[in-house]
Amino acid sequence: MNAVLKWALVFWVGLAGLAQAERIEAFGVSVLVPEGYEAAIHPGRIDLIFQEQLRVSRDIRLGISNGAPTFPPGRIQLQDDVWFVVTESEGGSGGALYALVGQREVGGRVVQIEAHMQSEFGEPDFAWAFEVIGNVAPVE
Repeated sequence: MNAVLKWALVFWVGLAGLAQAERIEAFGVSVLVPEGYEAAIHPGRIDLIFQEQLRVSRDIRLGISNGAPTFPPGRIQLQDDVWFVVTESEGGSGGALYALVGQREVGGRVVQIEAHMQSEFGEPDFAWAFEVIGNVAPVE
């Protein structure tokens, strides 16, 4: 599959998932809850719980604060205005366990994301998690 066709397919599938999404508001931000996820609001955070049973869940935790979060040790990277670190730990027979911790400024608040994924094929791109944090918006 050529790169343009692959990009178009990924883009279309991403839009299809967002088209079915709902938006919730909490802590001064609006969060898009993708299809297949359920939102739970807790003090200072929003959990997006993936409804499909997987060996390692694709749950996402969004922390909302007015201060800068701390990062685990690792190389801090930047993608689409999200500062992030990916760490790797032993995951068992399904491959290594990867954790993404990132942050993005949204309307004067810091939104921190935490997501995990197990992979036998190296570090995942966490596209699904970047899609969620990229769609966080300030409440008007």
